[in-house]
Amino acid sequence: MIVLTRRMQEVFARLEALPQVTLAEIGGAAMGGGFELALACDLRIVSEAARIGLPEARLGLLPAAGGTQRMTRICGEAVARRLILGAELVAGADAVGLGLAQWSAPAAELEARAQALTARLAELPPQTLAANKHCIEVAARGGEDGFEAELAASAQLLAAPETQRRVTAFLEGK
Repeated sequence: MIVLTRRMQEVFARLEALPQVTLAEIGGAAMGGGFELALACDLRIVSEAARIGLPEARLGLLPAAGGTQRMTRICGEAVARRLILGAELVAGADAVGLGLAQWSAPAAELEARAQALTARLAELPPQTLAANKHCIEVAARGGEDGFEAELAASAQLLAAPETQRRVTAFLEGK
């Protein structure tokens, strides 16, 4: 089990490190490893009727595929303690308020809303999203000068033809 869990940690870390923006669409139950996978994504949209959480403590275990680490980083120590130590499952409708997801939607609208989010993200330049993800990670991780990371990424983006085209269009009112 430890070998499998370590492999899950590795896979989820690779997902989290992708330069692309990742979106988890949670339409039903996402507990344990399934929710740990969702936590490795940048963004989460959840059905109001979904049930989510990390209930491993009920089995005498802990969410070791990164759940304790990611949930704490994402929604803070107090919420992580509440949900992990209490083996609590929450409804999707409550997920946004706890910081577990960015959006919730009625089950019948979930897929359409997720597709609209994906389409909106797909319109943004990939290198811009990657640079923003990097700077957010620097801020979350600490230890590196985030302001310098922003300046370095900005310099790269300002030199990019796509950024120049978009800025010019914006300034021309297009």
